Amino acid sequence: DHVRPQTEEEKELYKLLSDVTQRPATSLSSRWSEPSLTLHTIEVSGPKNATIIPGLVKSQVSVRIVPDQDLDTITEALIAYLESSFKTLQSPNNLKVKVEHKADWWLGNLDDHWFKSLESAVQDVWGVAPLRIREGGSIPSVPYLEKEFGCRALHLPMGQSSDQAHLPNERISLKNLHKGKIVVEKFLLNIAEECATNVR
Repeated sequence: DHVRPQTEEEKELYKLLSDVTQRPATSLSSRWSEPSLTLHTIEVSGPKNATIIPGLVKSQVSVRIVPDQDLDTITEALIAYLESSFKTLQSPNNLKVKVEHKADWWLGNLDDHWFKSLESAVQDVWGVAPLRIREGGSIPSVPYLEKEFGCRALHLPMGQSSDQAHLPNERISLKNLHKGKIVVEKFLLNIAEECATNVR
């Protein structure tokens, strides 16, 4: 399955995050750096009566892949597994698997000078070193943009864990937005200064 093994530095990072969040490091690691399969919905045709066998059943699943896993290989393996498992049931029913959306994994480079400039800007504006987490790596456009333009992408979250992301009453703090704007300005000034220094 080609899941990238954790480095010692990453293990130390998860210990730090565990101390801050009061959650087990293994739980954080599982959520942020291990692949997962989620069953989202099961829909049945007919009157939804538990005693009636439906004529049609639909389900939606999602698979999150992580660094070094190949998107097409995982997709093909999942479809092959579902089809072979269904075949062993010797059911008179039919199975149809439809892939509606695919997105590759993305992981920022913590040693990159762009990342370090952004991290420095966050620390200058907020007065505290930011925590390095591995959430938000499933934004489909990020790896595409990196490949298309041949440059690094950076992920600067401005929300909080209490913002109800993608849920009813989703929100974001105005303070976070204002400080986020200052972080971006500071980051761009850091990069401009670095470029000017290298030109001299």
